[in-house]
Amino acid sequence: MTAPLIEVRDLEYTYMRGTPLETKALCGISFAVRPGEVVGLIGPTGSGKSTLLQHLNGLLRPQAGTVCVGTLDLADRHTDLRAVRMRVALLFQNPEDQLFEQYVADDVAYGPLQMGLPRDEVRARVRRAMAAVGLPAEVYGDRLTQGLSGGERRRAALAGVLALEPEVLVLDEPTVGLDPRGRRTLIALLQQWCCQGQRAIIWASHAMEEITLLADRIVVLDAGRVALEGTVRQVFGQGETLAALDLEVPAVRQVVDELVQAGLLPPSDVLTIEEAVPVLEKLL
Repeated sequence: MTAPLIEVRDLEYTYMRGTPLETKALCGISFAVRPGEVVGLIGPTGSGKSTLLQHLNGLLRPQAGTVCVGTLDLADRHTDLRAVRMRVALLFQNPEDQLFEQYVADDVAYGPLQMGLPRDEVRARVRRAMAAVGLPAEVYGDRLTQGLSGGERRRAALAGVLALEPEVLVLDEPTVGLDPRGRRTLIALLQQWCCQGQRAIIWASHAMEEITLLADRIVVLDAGRVALEGTVRQVFGQGETLAALDLEVPAVRQVVDELVQAGLLPPSDVLTIEEAVPVLEKLL
């Protein structure tokens, strides 16, 4: 089996330790991410998703347990976090808020420049990253970041992360605020990126349809613990368990399950509209 790009073992984290406001956020989390995988991370609000994501590139250090990025152990205080962040890049919610340079190309170049790369390599990375997100440098490079549309700003922020050329891309609700077309564009871009080389994506979202389209495997968190883990079909096949966690299966699956319960369809593991069409045609 291929060695994991990220391996989390028995990770624990408590906010405001030793105070009356002490809050346990992560309680013994373990999972791994391997090359070529897209791992969906879901869970109710307060389940620990954002705290977990911040451990994956060293924004938070493990208080107990380990987070290993390849051979780099984030529990070791001597580990070079810059080396970690060159391999694991994190894109926050509302990533357009990460834009701070006046011009688009300058913003995309910021990360590679901080890595100390030669100017020629920085320029090459900026061009590759901007092309990958559909904002060619020759057209958008000299544009003002504040003059971009909402979708363009989101893609420019993604380009800034891709210019780091990480092995793992960690995304926290990246499609919030995007219209349906913007969501489809972003998902297609990320699918294409993950297919190139030994890369992986960790995608945290409340949008189950997006998880269905993009993820190979799902990790479900609840109260700082891994409540479920498995393929997309395995996890979304446990509707009652998810409902107990205040989570829903994709809307298409809900409709098909209701038809199955009504005796109008045989049992089915349909998850997407494309899969549902031939099944629903049988009712016509």
